Amino acid sequence: MKIGVDVSIFRFPKAGIARYLKNILINLISLAENDTFFLYSPKEIDSVFNKKNLILRFGKNLTRNFGSFWFQLEGEKYLFQDKIDIFWGQNHILPFRLAKKIPTLLTVHDLSFYYIYQTLPFRSFLIIRTLFFKAIRLATHILTPSNFVRQSLITLGISPQKISVVYEGAEEIFRPLDKDFAKKKIKEKYGIEKDFILSVGAIEPRKNYSLLIKAFKGIKEDFLLIIIGQKGWKNKEIFQLVKKLNLERRVIFFFSVSDEDLCYFYNAATLFVYPSLYEGFGLPVLEAMSCGVPVITSNASSLPEVGGDAVLYFSPYDEEGLVSQIKNIISSPSLQRELSEKSKERAKIFSFKKSAEKILNIMHQLGRR
Repeated sequence: MKIGVDVSIFRFPKAGIARYLKNILINLISLAENDTFFLYSPKEIDSVFNKKNLILRFGKNLTRNFGSFWFQLEGEKYLFQDKIDIFWGQNHILPFRLAKKIPTLLTVHDLSFYYIYQTLPFRSFLIIRTLFFKAIRLATHILTPSNFVRQSLITLGISPQKISVVYEGAEEIFRPLDKDFAKKKIKEKYGIEKDFILSVGAIEPRKNYSLLIKAFKGIKEDFLLIIIGQKGWKNKEIFQLVKKLNLERRVIFFFSVSDEDLCYFYNAATLFVYPSLYEGFGLPVLEAMSCGVPVITSNASSLPEVGGDAVLYFSPYDEEGLVSQIKNIISSPSLQRELSEKSKERAKIFSFKKSAEKILNIMHQLGRR
């Protein structure tokens, strides 16, 4: 079977969707040695794949600069030429003419643009809304990373039978390490000697860092807050808040670290806090759990679905509630150990290999129609 895949998200390799897709594809391509995968992107990408059953297709004219609209303007031409049997769209994108002729699979990672649109740049909001509603109705079948997103689509009128939940997984590099060893690595490379609270995710309003920073003001001064994530959008107020609260020496931002170093940060942290307002899944929570660090996350959207009873929760609008949960963990080594063990056990439920097997089975079923 010839399987076409939208890999345009690989233009932004640090994005959560790019990490998800990379790991699913690695497993898919290995599992389906008799299938051929055609990967499509408006611009060239660095391929992490080296398989004989893989073909890359990139844009060749000016439409390559039109991002999400490239599939409608030029990309479909390659899809028809390759005579693919099924197309898998990411990030709400489908080539509309092709979708009327062959089976299509669409992953809807979240509906943040619909429910908390005010946290997005207007351009991104407009592009996604323009493409999304037509795509979900044209798609033969839809994948969601959580039951939360599935239920949101059902609320929008999509048939439950048309939607399958396929959870995400954590990469194997994220695993428990000796805490002293991890602290030593962080000290050697980054000069960090104090205990710290960690948060990971793009610096943008949806991640709710403002509430975390305000809550951190009430935590004793021998702790640091380390935030790791790319600069997203509308983040000026976040950096200004750090200055306003005189926390420049206690709140540290790293905009890019290697996965190896990120694993050290997870393992060296006293606890991990994920205060997000909205997530379709919440991959950093799973990565932290896989490393065995105690986790506090908001009780919003899909996050309780990921954390289960292995993490502590708070309302993403309740600053005092977050302060209370942080103090609970910091003051109780026994609670830290309990949450660490629960997190490691809970994380075993999720696997990119299991997810890839489920997706491949759906592809083959659709392809035989």
